[in-house]
Amino acid sequence: MVLMLSADQININFQKAKSDAQALDDLAVQIENLAKNQLDQSINKLSGAWTGANADIFIGKERQVQTDIKSVATDLRKVATDVRATAEEIYRTEMRNYEIAARREAEARAAAQRAAEQAKSSASSIADAVKNIPKGVPSPEQEMLENAKKVFNDALGTISNIFGKK
Repeated sequence: MVLMLSADQININFQKAKSDAQALDDLAVQIENLAKNQLDQSINKLSGAWTGANADIFIGKERQVQTDIKSVATDLRKVATDVRATAEEIYRTEMRNYEIAARREAEARAAAQRAAEQAKSSASSIADAVKNIPKGVPSPEQEMLENAKKVFNDALGTISNIFGKK
């Protein structure tokens, strides 16, 4: 059995995905600020306090780490963008499926209602026909009509039970 999400559940899932994407963007900003501010300060302090070949190598490695951290922030932004795009696509698809299912359910209920009304009408016609057959006179027609009446009444009951209309 396929579980159908409600329009509210679809919207909640969409909002959650957008919120998650925003959290990734916020994390990217924090990481970028770390690389930009704190590592820049560290590099500047080291440059002023330490000189020589080893200092240049260390500062070069620190700048590479800074570049790598900025790259991580850029990747997080890309992931956030992808999450948003995927969430929007899923949202549109889920809402379209929800609308199709709702329309089909409404059509099925209308068809069931028409079938129930036809069954009632047929059962009534059969009941009228049975009333017109003289009592106590067994006939194949009476038995057939009684059986038909029972079948139509059973069908009407089943349809009513399925769709909650009695």
